[in-house]
Amino acid sequence: MEIEKVCQICGKHFSVPSRRMQAKYCSRQCAFQALHGVNNLICACCGKPFHRKQSWINRYKNLYGFFCSKTCAKMGMRLRMSGENNHQYGLKGDKNASFKGEITWHKNHKLKEFMFYSPDHPRCDRNGRVHLHRLIVEKNHHLFNSDFFEVINGHYCLKKNYIVHHKDFNHTNNELSNLEVMTRGEHTRVHNLINVRRRDAQTGRFLSNKTLKT
Repeated sequence: MEIEKVCQICGKHFSVPSRRMQAKYCSRQCAFQALHGVNNLICACCGKPFHRKQSWINRYKNLYGFFCSKTCAKMGMRLRMSGENNHQYGLKGDKNASFKGEITWHKNHKLKEFMFYSPDHPRCDRNGRVHLHRLIVEKNHHLFNSDFFEVINGHYCLKKNYIVHHKDFNHTNNELSNLEVMTRGEHTRVHNLINVRRRDAQTGRFLSNKTLKT
């Protein structure tokens, strides 16, 4: 004799022998899903139904939504904090909490270079910063050849095909007397004269500095 039952997970009707009156699920898949609990929440990001314990729900009920995974939680936070929803939206410079100061630095081929906050500069990066050594040369443009510069919106800007060379090869020394304007080709030749490279007589390959020292 068979008994008609309804699956507690998917709601499907199924039949079982009378000796299996305790059956609750129509398949192993539904039984496995029951181990993780019945879906009681919907992800606020992707819309996927998922299960969480009531204690977890009570703990995070004051948040702006429930998410099925860390990926969806990060995406939800990103969408919530974007644009005008961000409490720092429109705040620039020292008014923004993430402002790192007027002068910062970054690495350039293991060398440290200073960046100056100048959001009005025509060639500033997305953070409103310009290389300090280029800015110093531009501020003192009258001491250099006028062919090095072009005027953009009233600013004397060093042309893109010119490089500011540090005479003592110390990029942290931005004294005006230590700065020299030259083309990219001239700049490459100056550094090649300093870093002389030798070839192996047999293989013809360049020898590394470590090999030359030994």
